[in-house]
This record gives sequence, structure tokens and C-alpha cells, in this order.
Amino acid sequence: MKTILIVDDDDRIRGLLQQYLENNNFKILSLENGLYIEKYLENIDLIILDVMMPKISGFDVIKKLKSLNIKIPVIFLSAKSETNDRIEGLELGAYDYVAKPFEPKELLLRIQNILNRSIKNNKIGNYNYDSTKAILYNDNDIIELSSTENIIFNLLFKNINNPVKRETIIENFDGTISERSVDVQITRIRKKLGAKSELIKTIRHNGYMLISE
Repeated sequence: MKTILIVDDDDRIRGLLQQYLENNNFKILSLENGLYIEKYLENIDLIILDVMMPKISGFDVIKKLKSLNIKIPVIFLSAKSETNDRIEGLELGAYDYVAKPFEPKELLLRIQNILNRSIKNNKIGNYNYDSTKAILYNDNDIIELSSTENIIFNLLFKNINNPVKRETIIENFDGTISERSVDVQITRIRKKLGAKSELIKTIRHNGYMLISE
């Protein structure tokens, strides 16, 4: 089940969207503004983002995500429907821009198209990943992972382009490792990646994230 984060200051819109998308087999989280959005991004597959909100606009929210190198697909949903607004939203990196009022079925189709496209485009640099053999490989290199490294890397891989909290990683070991141990294992994986070590990003106060190129 894919998880969508709705960020909109209109309670009615959030409620209607949540009900409709849950009826179409999505898990939904919602926020009334995007001020601290980075704290809610774990396991999020797509963000529906209003433009005109108090405290911080949708355009500023997507700029924040970009500065954190977070690549979760974003659909702007806004009453600002002028051509210049749509162009600005797309130039900032949104996957789509839908004007209010909108047809829920059309929004659903746009969401499904974006998620299908994102799945096809997921890559880890030049490497393929085989979790059963605990290796990363391409035509020239093979990177072998220890069992502990593989558990952590597999968790990051399953949440590619989404932050994974240290606490979540620890839970996958039934609490038998510490936050410090997680950091040490991440350092070891990065060393094995060599020139591709930047594929694992540290998300301040929010753990780690494996990014696709």
C-alpha cells in the first residue's frame, strides 16, 4: 500500500481527499501546513501540496525538500491556476500541478501515473541490488555486504528517496543495536560504495536516505 502525504490548510479538502484516496487503497497522512514537513516524510511515496498556506507556501516547501535532496514526487493542488503559477510550480520540481476545483478521479489517475513512473525509474547509481545475495553489482564491480549491512541497506532500498529514521532501523534489529552502531554501519556501507557514497544522504534529525540517480 502506497502512502500519500496531503499538506493543505483547508480541513474540508484534506478530509475529502483522505476519504477518497483511502477508498482507493492508499494510506493517507495529512498536515495543515508544511512548516516541519521533513519530520513526516518517512515511508511517504507522494506528496499532495497546496500552494497558498499560512506560515510557509507550497512553493517554499518544495524548495526546502530540494535543499534536503528529498526526491519524493510532489503534486501541487492549488486555487492559483494562472499559467505563470503552473509554470513556476513545475520549474521548482513538481511532477504535476492540478488547479482547484478538481475532479478526484482525474487526480487519482495523475497520482497512479506518477507512482508507476517513479517505480520504473528507481536506480542505485550504476548498480543493481540483490538482497538475497547481499551484493551490489554492475558490469565492472561487485560490492559484498555483511548481513548487518544488508539489512540496513535493504531497508533504505525499500524506502528509496524517503528518509528512514535511526529508530526504524533499530526496530528491524529488535533493538539489539544502538544509534551509534547504525551510524558505524552506514559509514562502512559508504566506504564500500566509494565514489558513490553520496547515494546515502544524512537527513538531519531524521536518519538516512538512499537516493536514486
